[in-house]
Amino acid sequence: MRKNYLLLSILAFTFSVGSTVSYASDDEYDDEDEEEIIITLSGNNGASGKVTIEVEEYGVDSFKLKANDLDPNTRYSVFLTESPVPGALPAQFLGEFTSNSKGKGKFKAKTEIVNAFASANQSVEDDYGIANILPPLPPAGALGNDANTIALDWIRVYVIPPAGGNVFGGSESEPGGALVLRSDEALP
Repeated sequence: MRKNYLLLSILAFTFSVGSTVSYASDDEYDDEDEEEIIITLSGNNGASGKVTIEVEEYGVDSFKLKANDLDPNTRYSVFLTESPVPGALPAQFLGEFTSNSKGKGKFKAKTEIVNAFASANQSVEDDYGIANILPPLPPAGALGNDANTIALDWIRVYVIPPAGGNVFGGSESEPGGALVLRSDEALP
């Protein structure tokens, strides 16, 4: 008789635990829930492009850039930035690509795009751009917009100078390449 009560207790516990567990329906992970954003890119000397961003609510976004009428066989760098203004900071380097012999280029990345931000607090940075993160911290809204983050809502593409060999130029005192493409509108 005691074994029956023990078995009933185990079953009752199992059902009570099982009733508190919830499972996501297949609809919650359906591809239709993904949002797709398309941003056009305009540039110098007739260069143009398009960025398609697949927004993942519960994961990283997919960023796909296609560009046309670029210089053939040339390296380019891709940035997310606060502003469409060439050279303006802050900017986040996403990566680079090389155009083909016909002047077409492609770039793909899996990272946060739509909600990307710079976490620097410019109001407490020193002359080298380093923010002191040790107490005492500045009050909330120290940037003047009630936030301590800076949204990165623009896309810019630069040519990588062959002599410099990298995105930023040959040294910290040499500028990087010229702006080739930029988004026509900010990310939503």
